[in-house]
Amino acid sequence: MVAQQKEIQRITERVTPSLGYYVLSQFMQKPQFNTVITRNFDNLIQDALIYSGNKRALVITHQDLAKFIERNDTPLITKIHGDAHIHPFNNSDDTKEIPEELKIAIQGLFINAKLIFIGYKGNDESIADL
Repeated sequence: MVAQQKEIQRITERVTPSLGYYVLSQFMQKPQFNTVITRNFDNLIQDALIYSGNKRALVITHQDLAKFIERNDTPLITKIHGDAHIHPFNNSDDTKEIPEELKIAIQGLFINAKLIFIGYKGNDESIADL
């Protein structure tokens, strides 16, 4: 597992946000569009927010942080399958189900909300089940 995590870190550490991430960071300044749910391990959306001088986001990088998920004026990025630096879930066994506490917190975001999903190809059953 450590070798996989180090490889994910190596791949994601030198990437920079593309124009699309900067456009998204502008949307995220508005409360109605400030919540992103992603499967990605990288920090591209956080970097775009910081580099463009926008509000910094609360980034939920691990299921143990689920209790901090709530909508407010602060941009929110929830990494469903973890982060490159904190135990990423990167195989089919790890991603088969979203832990219950995280699932409940994310489902609470669906009420009267516009969410932005990043890195979702439509083939992740755990996300489709949300």
